[in-house]
Amino acid sequence: MTSFMYLLTEGVHDVAFLGKLLTVCWAATPVETMEELDEAPRAWMGAFKWPIPRGANTPIRRLAVPAPVFYRLPAGTLVALRNAQGISEIGKTLAVDLEAFTRIPSGPESIGVVLDSDDEPADQRFGKLRAALESVKLAAPAALGEVSGGTPRVGVFALPEPGIVGTLEDVLLALGDVAYPELTVAARGYAAEWRKKADGDPTGSDWKEIRKPAGAKKATIGAMTAVLKPGKSMQVSLEDNRWVSDETKAVLGLQPCIGFLNALFEPMGEEPEGERSADR
Repeated sequence: MTSFMYLLTEGVHDVAFLGKLLTVCWAATPVETMEELDEAPRAWMGAFKWPIPRGANTPIRRLAVPAPVFYRLPAGTLVALRNAQGISEIGKTLAVDLEAFTRIPSGPESIGVVLDSDDEPADQRFGKLRAALESVKLAAPAALGEVSGGTPRVGVFALPEPGIVGTLEDVLLALGDVAYPELTVAARGYAAEWRKKADGDPTGSDWKEIRKPAGAKKATIGAMTAVLKPGKSMQVSLEDNRWVSDETKAVLGLQPCIGFLNALFEPMGEEPEGERSADR
């Protein structure tokens, strides 16, 4: 039976980022149709209102819906990437999915949860998530970035890395400095000017979002993706552009996330593409 792994994130941007990371660093391939799935995840997908079966070719690659997307790793492991649609829904989504796994032939061998650590310290979020994991009889890891033993194995990671306050945007800015240095500099300056304007108008409701701790960083990435993919969403840019690529996969800020995923994958016989190449 093929190994099955479940990764739960706060939002669709995290799903797009992790999917691209899997394709670049693990040579994963996206699963395009329901019929390509193994029995267990196919049965799980049947619990969602979408996709609507279409005979022999039911497409399942749509990030705009909360149903999971899937990637196949070279050794055969199937990875489900699930968007919880917000930090407040992480525990609820996990509980619903775990209950659904009891009704299918077999559940995931590893479970990973990826958080941000901006508005609330990551340790506080981890404490709440630990309680949620224990309430559904899962062995929580001892600390962020670690993976517990048992069945299933469970790991929790906080972007940009455990112990550092921030979000996915911190990782993307480090990648942008390498992939798009001129655009990154220009976008940082643009966002900084508007953040300064927002600080000069503290009661202005239009500036509420950019005044948040991660506001200027999110505005910077938004400005960059508006140039790279005019009229398209940020997740489209993450999938199509060179944020995660052979050029950027060695960026220091990306390594903690790669290390965490590697710890989840290793017992399943999966390892990053570069390590496989070095062994041959």
